[in-house]
Parts: sequence; structure tokens; C-alpha cells
Amino acid sequence: MTLGWELEERGRYLLVTLTGVLGSVDDVAAVAGRVVSAVRESGCVRVLQDERGMEVTMDGYDTLFAADRVDTFAPGSGVRVASLRSPANWEIGLVTETFLRSRSLNFRVFGGVDEALAWLLE
Repeated sequence: MTLGWELEERGRYLLVTLTGVLGSVDDVAAVAGRVVSAVRESGCVRVLQDERGMEVTMDGYDTLFAADRVDTFAPGSGVRVASLRSPANWEIGLVTETFLRSRSLNFRVFGGVDEALAWLLE
């Protein structure tokens, strides 16, 4: 995995900043595992993932398999993840959102911080 990872607790939510290249199902599983660990350790169930500095080289087909690997929060757990995406990664972000939401995970894609936080903290 050639991803940079930074975690910051921001009171009511965790800020996860990702940079680098996300290129495989294993990369997604590794990121998801770290997010799950951070949520469990902190007890905070709201996550803002800033993925605007990340390049995604996976396609929709790979994303389907990745979604099956990240089904780690039980429905009803209260965990919410807001994903901030750049225009270059917007379409694959929407595909990811569709796959994860169809698995009952609270995951949404946003272009701006204010909109993401409004949904995340509601």
C-alpha cells in the first residue's frame, strides 16, 4: 500500500486524512481495518475521511470486491463515514457509496467539508 495515513481526534468525530495511491482491494481492506481499529479504540463512531489527496486507480469492478471486504461495522452500530473526494475521484466515490450503502453501511461521498460535517454530525 502506498498510502499515507493521518488520524486526528476532533471531539465528536475522527478525521482520517489519506494521501497517495489506492490501487487494490488489499489497500482498501488495510484502510478499512485501520478505521475500524481507530473507531473501536476511541469509541467515536463518526469518521470524516479526507480522500482529496488520494489517487484511486481501481475501477468499479475492483470496488465491488473491496466493498465485500470492508463490511466490518454491523448495521445499527451507529458508525457513519463521510468521504471527502476530489473531482478526479468523484465517480469512483459514488460507486463505492452505492456498494457500501447496499450493505447497510452509513457511508456518503461529499465534495465539501461543511456539507460532510452537517451529515456526519446530524
